[in-house]
Amino acid sequence: MTNAASLLRGAVAGLRDAVSTLKFRVVLVVVGSALVAGLVSTYFVSGQSGKVATRLLLEQQTAEIELVAEMLNSQAAQVQHALRLLASQITPELLRNPAALQELLVSRVLIRQTFAALIVAA
Repeated sequence: MTNAASLLRGAVAGLRDAVSTLKFRVVLVVVGSALVAGLVSTYFVSGQSGKVATRLLLEQQTAEIELVAEMLNSQAAQVQHALRLLASQITPELLRNPAALQELLVSRVLIRQTFAALIVAA
């Protein structure tokens, strides 16, 4: 047992001497600084990546919203044009005759299709 104990004491003394050297302390500071620098740069890079991803997502959503708005605007313009054409065909005499007015409205397939498509889109 004394042999093992003396070996252990010698190892501990050698370790204590190695840890107390200036060289070990400098290496410890360098390794610690490198670890801290790596963690800090990883934190900032991940934060920046998140910002870039969020910005790209917002740009994509904005483009999709603009596309839908353009489509709705186009459809609204088509409906307005169809209504103007229909209104130009309605005369005061036709307004006094509800049956003839209904016949005119039913006979216009384009108007019915336009409004049917509008209901589906809504």
